Amino acid sequence: MELLHKQAMYVYGILTIIGQALTVQFVSYCNYTLLRNWNELDMVMKILIIMMTIDMTLFWGVTLEVSGRFYVNSTRVLESWKFLSLDSAREIAFMAKFKKSCKPLAFGFAGYRKITRLSILEFIGCIARITIRALLALEME
Repeated sequence: MELLHKQAMYVYGILTIIGQALTVQFVSYCNYTLLRNWNELDMVMKILIIMMTIDMTLFWGVTLEVSGRFYVNSTRVLESWKFLSLDSAREIAFMAKFKKSCKPLAFGFAGYRKITRLSILEFIGCIARITIRALLALEME
C-alpha cells in the first residue's frame, strides 16, 4: 500500500502544490478585483465574482480537510499497532521493526509539502493576508 501511495503521490503530489498556488492566486485576484472596482461593477458581476471566490475557497478547503483527515487516520493506524496482542517475543520484535519502517500516508509532494489538518488554516490565513495587503495598498493610492 505504501509503495502504491508513493507512486501516486509522485504523480499527483505536484498537483497539490500547483492546485493550491492556482487557487490562492485566483481567489486573491477575485478579491482584488472586487476591492478595486466595486463601484464600477454591476450587481450580476459582483455576485458572480463573489460566488466564484466562495466556490473555489470551499472546494480547496474541503480538499485540504479530507487530505488532512487521511493523514491523521493513517497516523492513528500506525499508533494502534502498539496495542496488538502478540504471542511470542519474536512476533513483538518483528512488529516493532515493521512499525518503524512504515510512514504515515499523506497527500502532498515528498520533501516539499505534506497536507495535514493545519493546512486549511494556512490556506485561509494566506488568502486573508493577501486580501488585507491588497486593501491596504488600495487605501494608499
